[in-house]
Amino acid sequence: MNAKQIRPGAKIAAVHEAGHAVVAAYLGVPVDCVQLSSYWVDPLSIFRQSDFSGGGVSYLPNETLQLTEHAIISAAARIAVDELIRPGAHPEMAYSDDEDCLQEIADELRVSDFRDWRLSILERAREIISNGSVRAAILRVADDLQAAPLEAGLTGEHVREVLRACETAGETRLETSE
Repeated sequence: MNAKQIRPGAKIAAVHEAGHAVVAAYLGVPVDCVQLSSYWVDPLSIFRQSDFSGGGVSYLPNETLQLTEHAIISAAARIAVDELIRPGAHPEMAYSDDEDCLQEIADELRVSDFRDWRLSILERAREIISNGSVRAAILRVADDLQAAPLEAGLTGEHVREVLRACETAGETRLETSE
């Protein structure tokens, strides 16, 4: 894929998906792959899609994944975009699946005050993403994701390698432009 094939907003979608993937890897959750959707390449594909989808992250089976970790991973996309691009850069509908996931987790945990619980989950995601190595890894994975073939995306091993490299180098890349 080259730069002319990428639609405007792909960087935001890539940071969104990289936020999920890198925070999952940081928490030790085994990521299988991360992809951008075809929406970001073919301008006519928007008419063929029934809803907005920036891409996705798939995970390997993990019996030890805690619901709270799952919630933090869901919230990480919003925080990544707000912190690394700009608040409100992604349309609210881009977070609908993530918000639905948070609500389902809260229901399963029998959370009595969803609003306060959600804020605490967002704050925990913000703490993780404030780590310079995690920030750098999200931006690097987002760049790699935009260059990756859509059908293949990036492997979970690639995400883990980028995170390890950023941690080893102590990277704190703070580029925030689109």
